[in-house]
Amino acid sequence: MSISKSINISFLFTTSIIAYTFLNGVSIAKAETPPEIISGLQIKATGRKIEIKPGKLNIKGKLVTVAKKNILKVEPAPVFKVENEALKLSVKPPKKYYRGTKLKGPKTKSGSLVPGSLLIRKTPGGEKLTAGKDYLLVEKFGTLGLSPGSRINANDTVYASYSYSKLRLDTVIINQQGEIKLIKGNAHFNVSLPARLEPGSVRLANIYRPYGAVEVKKEHIYPLLESATQAKTLSSSGRIPRTLAKLKSGKKVKIVCWGDSVTAGGDASSGKHRYVNVFSAGLRKKFPNADIEVINISLGGSNIRQWLQIDNFRYRRKMPTGRECDW
Repeated sequence: MSISKSINISFLFTTSIIAYTFLNGVSIAKAETPPEIISGLQIKATGRKIEIKPGKLNIKGKLVTVAKKNILKVEPAPVFKVENEALKLSVKPPKKYYRGTKLKGPKTKSGSLVPGSLLIRKTPGGEKLTAGKDYLLVEKFGTLGLSPGSRINANDTVYASYSYSKLRLDTVIINQQGEIKLIKGNAHFNVSLPARLEPGSVRLANIYRPYGAVEVKKEHIYPLLESATQAKTLSSSGRIPRTLAKLKSGKKVKIVCWGDSVTAGGDASSGKHRYVNVFSAGLRKKFPNADIEVINISLGGSNIRQWLQIDNFRYRRKMPTGRECDW
């Protein structure tokens, strides 16, 4: 398929916002009505806390006043400890996330391993091994291998103790009495969902807790200004409405999901949970009379430049499915 030919098909890049355009109810925030802020209520990071200024807002037709400043403590990202994890170290030196012995706790998620926390011993509680002398470590990804001249070999079992972190997405809510609360989200390695709302409340903002985060930074605060339905994208007034018209009328629609490891399903627990598959199944359920073809053109670690200059990156032609891609 050439780039020129792709003008005739609907293009989907790796963004969930476009999928939300098709599938009502997929997003937690989709069914929510965001607060209509009249004045104030700005959120500021202050160390390990957030400060919410007084203000007024409309919640489902009711005027709500927050008379005083609110200061809420935000807990650090959760940290978990592992003791004496049995390992055999790879002969090959570790490289990023894909080569070497992998620690089981962090699951090689970038940044999950707490820096400086890894300790490897010959036996539980026994002699310590030395990083750089006995073993090599890519700390960012939690991958290990034997050092040249190590005191151990690939057949020896060693024991690793370390700490790792998970992501979390907390939520600032406000109810019709003007009470503001911070609800802690569920920790996850890579897909931390915001907490569900209490009855009669609205979501004012989400507070992101990245791996190892202690203090809250400005870039961790995500105010909720509009719902997914209200959000306008560069493509919402272009090709997507025409595609929706085809779907509703039962016509043939071809959709290409083009991307890297996210689209390929690198973090999915199984093929059916890959976002392309979830999207495709949901689309067919919502438009059962439409003739829908969803094509997954993706390869982990690829980027747009490689796909658009395919002659310079010929190894990208071979897809994981064994299918050739002539881009």
